[in-house]
Amino acid sequence: MGDKRERSNEVLSEQQGKQIHKTEKGETYFVEPASDNEEKDSEANNQKSRGMARWEEQRRKTWKLLAKASDLADDPCCFIGDFNDILNQEEKTGNHPKTKNQIEKFRELVNKRELMDIDLKGSKFTWFSNPRDNIVTRERINRALVNWGWRKMFEHVTLIATPAISSDH
Repeated sequence: MGDKRERSNEVLSEQQGKQIHKTEKGETYFVEPASDNEEKDSEANNQKSRGMARWEEQRRKTWKLLAKASDLADDPCCFIGDFNDILNQEEKTGNHPKTKNQIEKFRELVNKRELMDIDLKGSKFTWFSNPRDNIVTRERINRALVNWGWRKMFEHVTLIATPAISSDH
């Protein structure tokens, strides 16, 4: 992801799980995995984690982490991953539309934190379901949200959705 002229191949250091990178322009940024420290990361893949209540709990945790990280970030920030949410109904086709309230809450979080969604090239959707009654549900739930500082550093960045071969993402 990103313009090759601005992409960093140099990791300056790694401290407490953070990687400090340097671009060819000499600007530095860091990469830190998100964690809420309440459970081991592998717990999310545990069979106990399945179910709608669990997904809603994870969604709330993800939103809290995003809010906390963006509040603390005076530096350029990029949040990449499966947010399991959409910003508008056009980002979903198929069965069971997202509620207007759910979409508005996610959009409100993104706007309140002054984050920008990186344009997606390639496929319009990043997730698809198994067919149910010959209908496949497709959604754009994977995204990169960035603040203005990050966007200025990487003006020509592009997010590309490649065809899924063995995964639904």
